[in-house]
Amino acid sequence: MFKKENSLFIIALVLIFVAVAGVWFLSKQKTKSHESEDIASVSHIKGNPNAEAKLVEYSDLECPACASFHVLLKPLLEKLGDNISFEYKHFPLTSLHPKAISAAIAAEAAGKQGKFFEFHDWLFENRSEWIDSKNTEVVFVKQAEKLGLDTVKFKADLKAKSTREKVLADRDEALKLKLNGTPSFFLNGEKMEFKTLDEFVRQIAEAIGVSSDDLLVTEPKAESEEGKNKAN
Repeated sequence: MFKKENSLFIIALVLIFVAVAGVWFLSKQKTKSHESEDIASVSHIKGNPNAEAKLVEYSDLECPACASFHVLLKPLLEKLGDNISFEYKHFPLTSLHPKAISAAIAAEAAGKQGKFFEFHDWLFENRSEWIDSKNTEVVFVKQAEKLGLDTVKFKADLKAKSTREKVLADRDEALKLKLNGTPSFFLNGEKMEFKTLDEFVRQIAEAIGVSSDDLLVTEPKAESEEGKNKAN
């Protein structure tokens, strides 16, 4: 009788262990799933997210052509206001720009504190300050401090796996779209093809229903850069 009860007790312990292990495993899987969903759900949008006209840019923060287009886009988006939704996505061309991913990660780290576009603008407008630096992290942290960010959290987010994964998720999306140059633009889901700035502005004006004459801007100097993207 004692042996039978002892056997039942051991079986019960095994079943409890299996049940607990199963719950732990499922909770870990759900956590990973939620983390992936959180990474995918992070978007950087200017303007009106519900606007009918939606402009998406795949860009490289170390790219001179992208920096030149930034000079155009910033005032253009200010003029368009709530008439457009502009979304920024990362497409670092690592074969050409070795610091592009670290800059993108820094922008994402700032974004975790609500300052993505402020950091994004600074990166484009002060390129030599960080591109020429031997220690970009020090420069990025100083800028984060100037923007009023929690630098302890910023430093942690620079090293966080989820921050890097967001950048790589954008890059992988660009590769699936077979993009090979930056900046690349999509307007209402269609890849924009243009040879001049006037064509670029005209297409946006038509999508919004305004005259392109109302959206006069300065011609960017650099041409679009192309290169094979090497995974980092």
